[in-house]
Amino acid sequence: MFRGLKASYKNMAYHKLQWISGPNTNGTTYVGHDVDTVHANGTISRVNTLRLTFDRTMYKGSVICDASIQYFYQVQQTVVLNVNLAPLAPVFDSFTGLFDDGELRTITCHSNGSRPAAKIFWMLNGVRVNSTSVQVIRNSDDTYLVRGTLIRHLTRNMENQALSCVVTNPVLQKTFIQSLNRSVVLLPNCKSLNIPSDDRNHFPSTVI
Repeated sequence: MFRGLKASYKNMAYHKLQWISGPNTNGTTYVGHDVDTVHANGTISRVNTLRLTFDRTMYKGSVICDASIQYFYQVQQTVVLNVNLAPLAPVFDSFTGLFDDGELRTITCHSNGSRPAAKIFWMLNGVRVNSTSVQVIRNSDDTYLVRGTLIRHLTRNMENQALSCVVTNPVLQKTFIQSLNRSVVLLPNCKSLNIPSDDRNHFPSTVI
């Protein structure tokens, strides 16, 4: 909530108070709520209050309170916005879920745009996985990129298990969402099953 300039006037035209999103946003004009107070000396003061819902487009923008009486008077007060941001949805780096039985696999996942930096972790079939590493990179716009790395032996008994990369930060934790995740289903490559040649004769075949 913003409380604007307190401006007094007497025997003049209507005194206008308005809010304008500043130079780093889209220049939208907002209408706040005016409260007038009549004083004993005949002057009137007006205070304008604005309730504003922040979003990612307002990050590092500003809001200007503009007070004016036609051509007689104009003054502005600027508030620079410093908005905390939820992380963007995590993304796997090239891993699709396919693996060779017994493979030692390095799997990475990243999320960008958080402020403060998001926490990133892994879940396997809903159970948190330990022994992972995290890299935090500060971007030029003061947001953060976080990258999680999981190194794990993948075996055929992990087939159809869900591997999830999860991110969260205080902005998300204040919502009903709590966290964002991206999942892949683990599937061994057919060639990695190492079916004995004798057993292959028992598989049905179809001639087209």
